[in-house]
Amino acid sequence: MQSKPCEWDFSQIPKDEIEACCLYEYARESQSIVDYYDHRDSFLSSSLMPKWHESREFLHHRLIFSLPPRFPGQPYFDCGWQEKPDAWRAIAKQLFAIYSKGWKTNPHEQHADKKGFTIGISPQFDSQLLKGEYPARVLDPKTGLEVLIAMLDWNSFDDAEILNAFEQWVKANRPNGVGKHDRKGRPPKYINSLKRLGLLRLRHFFPFDDISNKAPVIWADEDKFLQPQECNRECMLTERDLHSYFPFLPKGEKPMSWKRWVPGL
Repeated sequence: MQSKPCEWDFSQIPKDEIEACCLYEYARESQSIVDYYDHRDSFLSSSLMPKWHESREFLHHRLIFSLPPRFPGQPYFDCGWQEKPDAWRAIAKQLFAIYSKGWKTNPHEQHADKKGFTIGISPQFDSQLLKGEYPARVLDPKTGLEVLIAMLDWNSFDDAEILNAFEQWVKANRPNGVGKHDRKGRPPKYINSLKRLGLLRLRHFFPFDDISNKAPVIWADEDKFLQPQECNRECMLTERDLHSYFPFLPKGEKPMSWKRWVPGL
C-alpha cells in the first residue's frame, strides 16, 4: 500500500459503491484474506491452508462470490477500490449486491421458492434424526435446519398477531451457536467504517499533527481528525469492523495499517 490520497480519502465514493468499496478495502487490510487469495493455488496443494477457510462463515461469505475474476498471476488486492477500472468496479458492485446475504446462505444453494419458514420437512434435513418419532422440535446441528410441530390458531388471531407470536418465539428459542441472532450490535454503517479506515491509514503514514491537513476537506473538522484521543478511539474500532465484516478471521487479527509505516519496509 502506497502513501497516496486514494488510500484514505473515501469522501467521493458514489453512494451505490460505498458498501462494496468498504468490504473490499477492509479485505485488503486482512493479512489472512490477502495471503489466502494471493496464494490460494499453492495453499490448495499443501498443508498450509488456514483452518478458517473450511468454516461455514467463510464458505458462505459473499466475498468469495463477489470478487471479479483476475488475470493469472495478478493479485486480487493489487490496488485500492478507487484505482480499479470502472468496468471492474461495476461488476464487483453488482456481485456484492446480488450476494448481499451470502454469509448466511450459500448463493449457489439458493432457490426462488426457498423460505425461512415452511411446512413439511426439507430434503436437506437429516431425517434419521427423527428416529421414527415426531417430537415437537428436532435440530440438525450440521445444517442448522430444525423441524417443528406447531399449532396456529387461525380462528382467534389475525395474521399480524400470529406473525408477532412467531417472531417472539424465534427470539426466545433460537439454538445457541447456530446462525446469527439479530442484535443491537449490527455491522457498522459502511461510510462510517470507511472514515475510520481512512483515519487509520492516515495515522499509519503520518504523524498525528499532519492528519487534519491530509484528511478529506469535508471530514477534516470532525473531532476524530483533530483530537488524538478521539483519533485513537476510532482507529481501535477498525479492528471491530474488520471482524464484523469477516467473522471467520482468526481472533486478535488487526488491520495491516495498524502499525506505523516504515519507509522501505
